[in-house]
Amino acid sequence: MHFEFGDSHQEAGAGERILVFLVIANYVADVLAQEAFNALAELLRACNVDLRHSVLAGL
Repeated sequence: MHFEFGDSHQEAGAGERILVFLVIANYVADVLAQEAFNALAELLRACNVDLRHSVLAGL
């Protein structure tokens, strides 16, 4: 690990901008996926479909 000291008004380089964009996009995708799974679970619960862990999942 290394630290770079620079001017506080220094702009981020192209690589840093891409990294920030990818991190934000990944976070948004995770949040949307979690919302979709929660909505699916609520829909199945409303249709009286129980979600259970399979026996093989513990192996």
